[in-house]
Formats: sequence, C-alpha cells, structure tokens
Amino acid sequence: MVRSRYSEQTAMDISGHRSNEIFRRYNIQDLEDQMRAAERRRQFLENDYN
Repeated sequence: MVRSRYSEQTAMDISGHRSNEIFRRYNIQDLEDQMRAAERRRQFLENDYN
C-alpha cells in the first residue's frame, strides 16, 4: 500500500497493524524500490548542489 502512495498510518489502519515496528517488519522492500530511491536521491543531490 505504501508503494501505492498511501501514508504509513493509512496502510496500518487498513492492514490492522497496531505498531510501526510490526508494520515495518512486514513492509518488504524490493531491489526496484531501492533503485528508484537511489535515483531520486541522486537527482536531488544534483539539483541541490549545482
């Protein structure tokens, strides 16, 4: 749900998780998520520091 741009709190409400620790334990990140995040960070740093 977080990948679909729901807030963590909304996703927790829908899925029934009561704590952030449990929600994060089961919020599996895949390699594609990490690659997109790295690209966004690279773009931010390029734009911010140039």
